[in-house]
Amino acid sequence: MKNKFLLMGLLFSGFASAQAEYVSLHSGQNVIDINADGLKDILFIADYENNTSHPSQTMNVFIKNKQGGYNSVPCPQASGFTWADIRLSASGVKIYDYRLLVYHNGYSVVSAEKFATDNDGSDVLNSGLVRINRYVITEGENDPGVPAFQWSLAGSYITKEKFNDVDEALKNINMDEFK
Repeated sequence: MKNKFLLMGLLFSGFASAQAEYVSLHSGQNVIDINADGLKDILFIADYENNTSHPSQTMNVFIKNKQGGYNSVPCPQASGFTWADIRLSASGVKIYDYRLLVYHNGYSVVSAEKFATDNDGSDVLNSGLVRINRYVITEGENDPGVPAFQWSLAGSYITKEKFNDVDEALKNINMDEFK
């Protein structure tokens, strides 16, 4: 009887590990092998004070290379190296955010961006649809001017529900929707 419960526990733990889980990061240095090469990489979490009532949380990623140094990883679709959340000025509403998650034993970053279109007259202050993107670390092409590591888009979807804040959308992420 014990073996039967052990087998059931192993089966259910296997199903649970296939689900996406957000990685809890603390302020300062976080050591994680984000690209699964056996070397410990660094994710640095800090606040960016922009002289508003809502400073941004930021994340910089440094991949340890085989020579013992570190490579900075640029953010996708940007020229900078820092992930940062975005809140509307004078409001607690977050219109852009990101999270590190582990899924199928690999790390990725998901970003959520609330958007409004001129066609439907929507406003990001109101509840709206959210675009969720999933990025994974890939190695660069080893060409001049190309970073050694970069975030590559691994899938994207637009939520069916409307959300006031992107944090709510990230709580309801659906890994099956990424295409």
